[in-house]
Amino acid sequence: MTKKWLGIDMGGTFTKLGIVDGTGKVYGKSKFETKGKQGIDDYVERLTYYSKELVNQLDMEWKALDGVGLGLPGFIDRKKGWIRHLPSLGWRNIKIKEKLEQSLQLPIDIDNDANVATLGECWCGAGKNQTDVICITIGTGIGVGIIANGQLIRGQSGLAGEAGHIVIEPDGEPCSCGQRGCMGKIASATAMVKEANRQLQAGKETSLKKCSTITTLDIFEAAKTQDQVATQVIERALTALTTVMSYLTVTLNPGLFIIGGGVSHAGDHLLNPLKTKYLDITQEMMKKDVNIKLATLGNDAGFIGAASLLKE
Repeated sequence: MTKKWLGIDMGGTFTKLGIVDGTGKVYGKSKFETKGKQGIDDYVERLTYYSKELVNQLDMEWKALDGVGLGLPGFIDRKKGWIRHLPSLGWRNIKIKEKLEQSLQLPIDIDNDANVATLGECWCGAGKNQTDVICITIGTGIGVGIIANGQLIRGQSGLAGEAGHIVIEPDGEPCSCGQRGCMGKIASATAMVKEANRQLQAGKETSLKKCSTITTLDIFEAAKTQDQVATQVIERALTALTTVMSYLTVTLNPGLFIIGGGVSHAGDHLLNPLKTKYLDITQEMMKKDVNIKLATLGNDAGFIGAASLLKE
């Protein structure tokens, strides 16, 4: 009988849950508001409630689960089961594994959210059967996960893959990590929307002024009509993103980049200019065997990959 795990993908706004078996099959899923500002104890209480509610809805017994995998948006000490720092929530030095084991009464494994999304895509999605993959999720921030020779690279302190904090503009906007001008402050969805609003406030003429609240999909839609502001915002973001992709290419020699996260919903309107810019700036020998694809698991990648932590 195949094992079943609860996968949890904690985001700054929503936490997504799914029951996944050893083949990657999803039996059911749900989500709830993270509300991280209310603190860790409140979060663990609500996570426990919604997890057990999902199991009940599927007419399963809690004891039928073999464990819980959790992806977290920040710096994680997986070996100790600690949250070092979740910048989006302001959480530091929390024994999250211990707290969850006490509340859920199941074995727990944790990792960074970009790592679990990468594991999900390489198990059941766009990276299936690939051995050298870099997965980049573009959303509120930017997460990067690295698979080399079939293995997830975590590094000495478990912090490998934090390429969203490669500095692109040394005098740029301050980042929560303590640096300035990180790639994530230029190419994330948050950064793109912020730049579009800055251009609006500066009086630039743009069709985006019709939007009550600008989103990245609005920006990509406006760019289809040659809107100058939208085009400039995308150009700036893709320059930063492909610069980092080029660095990663000459360092790690991947066979595949997977682009996921909310911004990937722009589809070919993101992928095509990204490919063009990447090919323009990347060393000839290194780029010739590299493919670039959009993620295929959508919002399920995180909890599927989190569940897979228990099978490692």
